[in-house]
Amino acid sequence: MSDLSTVSRPPNGDRSRQRIVLQIAVGILIGTGLLILMIPAPLPKPVRIIIFAIDIVAALTLWLLGRQKLKR
Repeated sequence: MSDLSTVSRPPNGDRSRQRIVLQIAVGILIGTGLLILMIPAPLPKPVRIIIFAIDIVAALTLWLLGRQKLKR
């Protein structure tokens, strides 16, 4: 039976790869939000701003959680 605290920690050797994946995921979220905001679409402007804000909040949350997990 394994301890739950060891399950949530990333393996020691994969930290650099996990940081790269984290940076790519955050970059994609921010880029997608900017594209939705900038590119003319049939969506009304307030809806595009809300989607952009949700993408930015998701990117910041993912970055913060990833930074806390990979800090150790």
